[in-house]
Amino acid sequence: LALAAALLVVVRTAAPADDYVGMKGSGALSLDVFTLDATGAAVRLGETARVDAGAALRFQVRPSSPCYLWLVSSDAAGQVSRLYPSEGEAVLVSQATTLPGGATLDGVAGPERVFAVCTPGPLPFEVVQQAARASSTDAVRRLTHLDAIDGQASVLLEKVTP
Repeated sequence: LALAAALLVVVRTAAPADDYVGMKGSGALSLDVFTLDATGAAVRLGETARVDAGAALRFQVRPSSPCYLWLVSSDAAGQVSRLYPSEGEAVLVSQATTLPGGATLDGVAGPERVFAVCTPGPLPFEVVQQAARASSTDAVRRLTHLDAIDGQASVLLEKVTP
């Protein structure tokens, strides 16, 4: 009976505290993109979501471990836009974070892919920019992963005009 009680104490103390908040999932980086609907409520945009070509967006990332974050978008004209941080070097993030600010889409219908790149060490923006560059509408839709860069997630948006 004493052995059973000791095991119960060991098992009970191994559980996380009541206020513990842990990551769910495979441990990979995740990216959520949000906009507002007609009522002003936040709406999460999934892969290939149709969104107003001039919509305002907000972003949330969830890294599995601390990493240096870049957030960029690539469109069919080959334009790579730096979304976060807007200047300086990549920012160290270590937990789920709603990024400050946001972005407003350019008003041009067509595909736009948003990439979150989160690497263990700082990565020059130019490397991310070059990897994210696409040259056509089809290329943006196919470019789901940036070559030679680990730690990334992306969401394809289909921008539409009303």
